[in-house]
Amino acid sequence: MSELPCPEPLSHCSGRFTISTLLGVEEARWPPCEAMAGCEGTQLSGSTLCTRTFGYNTLDMVPAYEHYANSKGVGEARRGRPSLADLRSILEVRPGHLCVPVPEPQRSDGLPNAEEGPGRAPAPEPVRFGWVKGMMIRCMLNIWGVILYLRLPWITAQAGTALTWLIILMSVTVTTITGLSISAISTNGKVKSGGTYFLISRSLGPELGGSIGLIFAFANAVAVAMHTVGFAETVRDLLQEHDALMVDPTNDIRIIGVVTVTLLLGISLAGMEWEAKAQVLFFLVILVSFSNYLVGMVIPATTEKQAKGFFGYRANIFVQNLVPSWRGPEGSFFSLFSIFFPSATGILAGANISDDLKDPAVAIPKGTLMAIFWTTISYLLLSAAIVVWDASGSLNDSMPLGLPGCEGLACDFGWNFTDCAQQHSCPYGLSNHYQSMSMVSGFGPLITAGIFGATLSSALACLVSAPKVFQCLCKDQLYPLIGFFRKGYGKNKEPIRGYMLTYVIAVGFILITELNTIAPIISNFFLCSYALINFSCFHASVTNSPASTASCLLSPSSDAFDFKYGVCLLRMKEELNVSRVVQAHSECRDGSHGTCPHAKAAVGSDPGELAAEQQASTVFQSQQGKKTIDIYWLFDDGGLTLLIPYLLGCKKRWGKCKIRVFVGGQINRMDEERKAIVSLLSKFRLGFHEVHVLPDINQKPRPEHIKRFDDLVAPFRLNDGFKDEAAVGEMRHGCPWKISDEELRKHRAKSLRQVRLNKILLQHSQDAALIAITLPMGRKGRCPSSLYMAWLESLSQDLRPPVVLTRGNQENVLTFYCQ
Repeated sequence: MSELPCPEPLSHCSGRFTISTLLGVEEARWPPCEAMAGCEGTQLSGSTLCTRTFGYNTLDMVPAYEHYANSKGVGEARRGRPSLADLRSILEVRPGHLCVPVPEPQRSDGLPNAEEGPGRAPAPEPVRFGWVKGMMIRCMLNIWGVILYLRLPWITAQAGTALTWLIILMSVTVTTITGLSISAISTNGKVKSGGTYFLISRSLGPELGGSIGLIFAFANAVAVAMHTVGFAETVRDLLQEHDALMVDPTNDIRIIGVVTVTLLLGISLAGMEWEAKAQVLFFLVILVSFSNYLVGMVIPATTEKQAKGFFGYRANIFVQNLVPSWRGPEGSFFSLFSIFFPSATGILAGANISDDLKDPAVAIPKGTLMAIFWTTISYLLLSAAIVVWDASGSLNDSMPLGLPGCEGLACDFGWNFTDCAQQHSCPYGLSNHYQSMSMVSGFGPLITAGIFGATLSSALACLVSAPKVFQCLCKDQLYPLIGFFRKGYGKNKEPIRGYMLTYVIAVGFILITELNTIAPIISNFFLCSYALINFSCFHASVTNSPASTASCLLSPSSDAFDFKYGVCLLRMKEELNVSRVVQAHSECRDGSHGTCPHAKAAVGSDPGELAAEQQASTVFQSQQGKKTIDIYWLFDDGGLTLLIPYLLGCKKRWGKCKIRVFVGGQINRMDEERKAIVSLLSKFRLGFHEVHVLPDINQKPRPEHIKRFDDLVAPFRLNDGFKDEAAVGEMRHGCPWKISDEELRKHRAKSLRQVRLNKILLQHSQDAALIAITLPMGRKGRCPSSLYMAWLESLSQDLRPPVVLTRGNQENVLTFYCQ
């Protein structure tokens, strides 16, 4: 609570906001200050000298939304709250000018009001999506990709249905854990643009997040190529069936792939609204293709389908396909896992466009988990193989039942595929034909349409995700020479430059043309990303104990503020000296004194002293029951005053305590100020719901209480009679802690506020289990140490509960963004 040195009356500034004071006699000589942008004065780190607190002029800021709503990049200063240097340094104030600009008025959601004037149109509203259209459908489409239609039947032929289900469940286990992690992180705060990169970088730090963000953006760019190659492969097969190849099978994939990804780029550049409409269309097509496939499984098979190895649903074929039939260089469990796993990685497609969601904290959990559930069911159903391993496709291979020399299950249905099976030359069957889903279905072209929908939707989702993630990475300026890609265009700030870079990377990988080569590359990248997301959620720095947190707050030399540390002071009525107890416990662990009872005996020879120390040490170790933890969050230090009681309340012994938050306010604005603090606390998700506004903080204390303070500081006064500065310096030589009459007069109002606060604490919190209150601040070189200690004594005296006086380093330790 650092006071403004105001030796001369403040000048009035014209503006919209009047800062009124409710001061006692000592500060009544300070006239009200009217501040707004444009008035001259001293600027302090984006904060304001004349500020609206609960009744007096001070640099300290009361808690406010805009102190935590940081829309700036990493490393840039936050708005509104003064720094430690502002609160402690000596201000150089020009006579007659103490006003500085105040921040623009904030809306109820904490965002600045847009300036509107004649001839100036309001900014266009960006497109926002709900959890179904923006998350679930997008994720499901990205999961239902090229692998589902073109490789899942082949994987089943290699590994068998049983091991294929194991591969599916292993992949789903990884993605479910990641889905739960991303849900936990996204519901723990406000999600901004950047999706996966934002979540990792804000949890584990931008350095680690930057490296994985780069990999993740690259993986999505490669995934564009994988899905586009799957689409091109299907089109190539159709051209082959009609003898209409343009060049040859390999180069046709390249040509079709490059043309396709160019068209997808055009859809992406048209904007998110068009892209979302295209995704809904693809989703409907895929649902129709699934229905078509399930119908085809149960209707009688035609002669042409039987020649290609499908005989309808047959139990003996299903049983044979339960076991593996390893073939070729890729015929191993983990090779098949690496090929299949990219088909499960689409769970982050929605989170990667987090800035385009209406409510990411709701959309990401619901959409992600629902997408995982429904796609898992579909994969398990569609992988139930009912096609024989090998088939010739020739109608001439039909035969009478019981013909000798026939091998395989097809013989039981009147077909002999023995020759091509022995020579490994069969063009059809589950092990050889990638388009077996189309063959099984009731109407083949619908499966082809489903393949087109799945591959194009997945490619489109990845084409959108990669630039979004990369744009956020560029905005944080973690790597040199990439700032060019941070610029956004249009109402949704589309990363057009990032789209072009993703397009170039995708085209490069499309030229490989081998789906089974591209897929394992992506698996490694996505597994690395998922591991870090899970680590972000379960990292020890989020589950940290109050003891280790508190130990980091204390400076070894109470110079703590000079090192930009927070400070936490504990005062207890019965004192708390645990140094010997800690030493004894340490010796017990080291074995220096044998067992713990011997170590306790070595603490001290005075039984009374030992009993007092043990009693004091158990205050924080005993069950507290249904008491209260009272937090007096008078000034905004970054949230440390709230965080420490919250961490303590997480301990089992303190878990039943109800936490109450007290804030200062003005009597004519109590309801508004209470609602504002309740709204801010709800965004922190600390579970604090009981808020009390204290409008009487600045009332003048009673005469007997003032006398008590005067008696307290009397032994430390110089009694210099208002001598000049040189004379005071000479009198204080050798005792710099002594208080001059001028210093006592200047700080009179602040001194009496500590006396008044003590009476408020006694009134509201005498039966609390713990009191936490913002630590007063004194200006360096302007507040004698004895006066500062008198403030602390006056503030905390006569209180039965332990009192924790906390002052953070003015940097946020609480946030409503994802951590």
